[in-house]
Amino acid sequence: PCGECAESKKGLCRRHWAIHPREVIPFPLGPDADRSLPCTGRWELFDTEEPTQEALSLCASCPIRRWCIDTATANREWGIWGGTTSQERAGRRKGAA
Repeated sequence: PCGECAESKKGLCRRHWAIHPREVIPFPLGPDADRSLPCTGRWELFDTEEPTQEALSLCASCPIRRWCIDTATANREWGIWGGTTSQERAGRRKGAA
């Protein structure tokens, strides 16, 4: 990780997120499917803990919403994943325990 990771509330910058060891939940679509997902190229909408209506509507129509929520919950990810915040996902983890 870099200095940006060390200063981040998230723990890792977006650059290093992909190489961070974490629980892997099999991606439900083909390897090139991420190019056609509603969030592709719009990461700034999800790199926050305050979801916008635009981010929520993109997540609501996404075919892998459940995968995003499960992955983010399992790995304690920060930001908006599947239309949920990290606080909402932390509540789900506590409820499941």
